Amino acid sequence: MPERILCVMGKVEKGGVESMVFSYYTALDKSKFQYDIVYEDKSTYDIPGEIIEMGARAFKITSMSHPLAYISELRGIIKKGSYNIIHCNNNTLSVLPLIAAKSCGVKVRILHNHTTSSKAERKRDFMKRVLRLIAPKLANKWCACSEAAGRWIYGNKAFDLGKVTVFRNAVDIDKFEYNECSSQDILREFEIEKNTVIGHVGRFVPVKNHLFLIDIFSEYRKINNNAVLLLVGEGPETDRVKAYVKRKGLDGSVIFAGARSDVAKFYSAFDIFLLPSLYEGLPVVSVEASAAGLAQLLSDKITEECRITDGVTFLPIDDPKRWALEIDKKLSFNRSFYAEQMRNSRYNINHCVKELEAFYGECLREV
Repeated sequence: MPERILCVMGKVEKGGVESMVFSYYTALDKSKFQYDIVYEDKSTYDIPGEIIEMGARAFKITSMSHPLAYISELRGIIKKGSYNIIHCNNNTLSVLPLIAAKSCGVKVRILHNHTTSSKAERKRDFMKRVLRLIAPKLANKWCACSEAAGRWIYGNKAFDLGKVTVFRNAVDIDKFEYNECSSQDILREFEIEKNTVIGHVGRFVPVKNHLFLIDIFSEYRKINNNAVLLLVGEGPETDRVKAYVKRKGLDGSVIFAGARSDVAKFYSAFDIFLLPSLYEGLPVVSVEASAAGLAQLLSDKITEECRITDGVTFLPIDDPKRWALEIDKKLSFNRSFYAEQMRNSRYNINHCVKELEAFYGECLREV
């Protein structure tokens, strides 16, 4: 029988953490390990059907905004499942599931951090800094998606002493590689077959910096008025961004595709990928874009670990004109060359999942 691991997530919203967890789970050897997934009832999506078909079990429980009820419900699941391992993917908010796990005597308590911080979100950043003093003390296994995310939550000393295990935000290369049919499907759907397509994938939240992205696009339109900006995702900032697009007079050239179940197809339709985030841990969307062989412009607030291929360039979040000029330079790129670099990189899920399986095996030997 495979070892069942309790994988704790927050709100499922088709974001980067969800993508990472599902990619690793899909590649896991199911004869050795299976996931039981806990997620919040405020999720905008449920666990995908194909994940359940692979043998995972899903438990939707009360949101963390009701901490006592959340801990109580999670304790019930833990006691019934008698888990040896709990793998918490809630960043600093993993405090709550770790309290539940420790109180139930779970032997292996994994804290997996996927983020850093930013002064641009002061209130949220303050809470994260408080909770990061607590969460690691409740866990006995420390993981992170990148060196930057690991150093931020566990500290430089712990990271340098090798106490933190980094699991890269790896992806299934075959799923995201360039596909001509996928490209044509998207271009036809939005009637942009003859346009230059600047692409972005991300939730409409402040950290993704959509307003600056609109400013960049506005400047680029002065260089190439045949360009369109194709935005995939949704979130609380959607209406604000739409209003800003209208104010800039870009209604006809900015496309809001919404949240999609076929995100992988969009990377094939993009001519270039932009991500001017205020901060990130290690954004899965950048890894996916690399798998599709795309040239990318990323903010310099994002970890250098995203420089997986030669097609990735980092720029400061200051002058949108600078970004616009860089777009023009990057469009004549060798997509197949970048894709091959990605296939041979450390972000290929087929390589990384072996590291996760070895890690779980080591954890079980300590039980």
